[in-house]
Amino acid sequence: MKKTMEQHICMVCEQNKQEGIYIYQAFICKECEKKVLQTEPEEEAYVHFVKKMRKIRIPSVFS
Repeated sequence: MKKTMEQHICMVCEQNKQEGIYIYQAFICKECEKKVLQTEPEEEAYVHFVKKMRKIRIPSVFS
């Protein structure tokens, strides 16, 4: 029997990926997670990641 991996849309790169993490209901692929963690605040890409991460909303259960 063939096992299929579930696809998720990354909130950073907006591509379908199989591996990554969820922060509340937002999926971040493994590659973007690595880029986010390695980006320094003075780098240009940092602002891009901050804008994307601001879209994460805390579910009302935790408010």
